[in-house]
Amino acid sequence: MLLSSMDWLNDGLKKLASKVGPNQTFHENIAVYRFDNPTVVSLAEHQPALLVFATDSIVGHVAGHQNNYAALTCLLLSPAEAIDLEVSAASREKPACFLKAEIDRGAASDLFLELTDEFSPMPSEQSFGPSFELESAARHCVWRLVQCLSNERDASFLTKGYYRELLYHLALSQQGAAFRRLFHVSEKRQGINRVLQLLKSEYSNSALTVEEMARIACMSTSSFHEGFKAATSKSPLQYIKNIRLQRARSMMLSEGLSASQAAFRVGYASASQFSREYKRLFGYSPSQDLSRFRNL
Repeated sequence: MLLSSMDWLNDGLKKLASKVGPNQTFHENIAVYRFDNPTVVSLAEHQPALLVFATDSIVGHVAGHQNNYAALTCLLLSPAEAIDLEVSAASREKPACFLKAEIDRGAASDLFLELTDEFSPMPSEQSFGPSFELESAARHCVWRLVQCLSNERDASFLTKGYYRELLYHLALSQQGAAFRRLFHVSEKRQGINRVLQLLKSEYSNSALTVEEMARIACMSTSSFHEGFKAATSKSPLQYIKNIRLQRARSMMLSEGLSASQAAFRVGYASASQFSREYKRLFGYSPSQDLSRFRNL
């Protein structure tokens, strides 16, 4: 098996994924996603996770930015951000696959305690969303992990160690500082996290004002606004707007809703305002985006 080639991971994940969408493996924190047709998948209700991509045909939209995820690159997902993954090329013969490893808080905390002396200072502003490449040692770890997941007996004995090794490589990777920052939770951040969890389901609720969100976080309005922007790089209203637009886009592309239907569903009262803000975020009007995707 040549781990420098681009096919080994997709071939391995294809064997683990019998159906389209998420496929749970023999490890409780690891799932394999498979797609046989171009589509858009929204990952909103998630724990911190590492995604390992197996093909070149996936583009992510997160925090108002677009990122291309090539084969054998990774993405560190923060629970503060929703992400839409646009699969542009896939078929039954050549599905598009990626591995999702949710990050267990206990396993990560234990690892950080043991590796304290290994960490060098890294920029605190390191963001979530950009892709980063798998180093050679990490590729071998993923290969061993994928191989043992195909057998329940092997998985029961081996995956715990390989899963921990994968977190080890992540901690020492380009995104190591961002990974460690996920688990440094102050009292202020706990309040922000409560609001972020609420917004995953209540983003369309126009009654959820900044003042109400600050009350839920047990913070003053000014302190909440400052802390929210530090955690997400956006103001509360900008963050809600991005969630609404991303959800609306996902509804149009995956459920066949019209722009006006999707706009109403996510809380917009004005279709023209929705179209203006949609184009500002995605670079296309809703109708242009639908046509572009259908022509893929």
